[in-house]
Amino acid sequence: MDKSIIKNHKHISFFNMEENTIVWNRFFPSVLKFKKNAFESVLKAIDDADFRSNMDEESLNDLKKNNILSDEDYEKKFLSQSEQYIEKRKNELMLNIQSKKPFASLLLFSEKCNLYCPYCIMAHTWGSKSYKSLKKNTDQNTLYNNVTELLDQQYKAMESFPNEHFNITISGGEPLLKFDLLKRIITYIRVTKNDQKTSIDMNTNATLLTEEMVKFFIDNNIKLQISLDGNRVHHDSTRVYRNGKGSFNDVINAIQMLKKMRYPEEMLENFQGTLYNFDLFDKEEIFDFYSKLGFKIVLFYPGLVGRDAETGIKNAVKFFDLYKESLKRDPTLSSSEIRKCEEALDLGVNANYTPYCNGLGANLKVLLLNYNIPNESLSYLCQFIPGLSKKHGESINIFDMELFDKSIEFQYKRIESMKNHCINCSVIGICKGGCLMNGLNSFNEKNEGACSFWETIWTLYLKEYLK
Repeated sequence: MDKSIIKNHKHISFFNMEENTIVWNRFFPSVLKFKKNAFESVLKAIDDADFRSNMDEESLNDLKKNNILSDEDYEKKFLSQSEQYIEKRKNELMLNIQSKKPFASLLLFSEKCNLYCPYCIMAHTWGSKSYKSLKKNTDQNTLYNNVTELLDQQYKAMESFPNEHFNITISGGEPLLKFDLLKRIITYIRVTKNDQKTSIDMNTNATLLTEEMVKFFIDNNIKLQISLDGNRVHHDSTRVYRNGKGSFNDVINAIQMLKKMRYPEEMLENFQGTLYNFDLFDKEEIFDFYSKLGFKIVLFYPGLVGRDAETGIKNAVKFFDLYKESLKRDPTLSSSEIRKCEEALDLGVNANYTPYCNGLGANLKVLLLNYNIPNESLSYLCQFIPGLSKKHGESINIFDMELFDKSIEFQYKRIESMKNHCINCSVIGICKGGCLMNGLNSFNEKNEGACSFWETIWTLYLKEYLK
């Protein structure tokens, strides 16, 4: 797709179809469709106050209501509201930290993995010099004591807030490489602390899953999210072992074992995958085969980190085709990430659009604690941003104001990066997602693949639904 299809003029972006021109405010997206000759009047109204004064009141009000025409400086307003959003969250969450309100979520990370995926965010982030200074601790007792010390502080805080929900996510790398340690941690939660209410889920590639593990997960109510990159050919081109061998058979065998051992369906809700080599991806196998494995939700993410603009465009076209196909399929698959794509894009036609939250800013809505088990480091925003992690040393303080200040500072720096990289973009107001899909990556640098991805997705969406 030719990116030049979209043109910018001041605060609006537009592209021409056969008879019509699609127009939107790129800062506060609301979409309007005009006949091509009528659009010339819109441009004159934006540029010429005298022309605007002669427009009929109804047309003028309609353009203002939809953020196409206004006396406001949209760019300034956009940046101001982004800053206000962060300021509001900062003040709200600062009170939570000061009052030692318990965290809503704890993410336990371990970077070691038995696979070597080309799109791995761990390799992308942890290959940086910033993390090489964080020496890994391999003593299982020390690691266990550190995690339980962290949990004790969380449980202490929960005594004052008994109605707060608490969720623990165990992730990697591949967490099953440390199953003995995880078993001790989960037993501490379920038995020692007698906590049966906290929800615990685990992201795993499932290649190391055994019957012993499955029985333990069933007994302790652990939900699994299994990583599966589509059909056999695509999966075996991405989720490979160090020797280059694909892992598809091992994952499918693990799923069959879960079914055989009657793993509760509600605890095996979804598989998640990364779409990377799109030419090898078969959507028919996604919708016709994986639903038979018992999955209720399909989560797909296009691999965009470190990829060029041309790859982003190609991914977007394939992704959009897959998204459209998902709408025609079994409703049990309709809450997939592909379906959510529609929800994200629909925000763009809402005149009451919520200010852009800078992607990672979404994590500022709740108190979120990341803990890197072997590196013994804490983060309040994202474990994949080295500058936001702090090695805790001899003791853990989960209510560390310095960590909170770092996370807020990063958000403000993100807005500064937006001014340098994003402000002239035609889709800045709809650029959503985490660091993998945002126009800015986890280092606040421009992510070319994601930029072209969102611009292409937006154009395809408008062309399809505003014919």
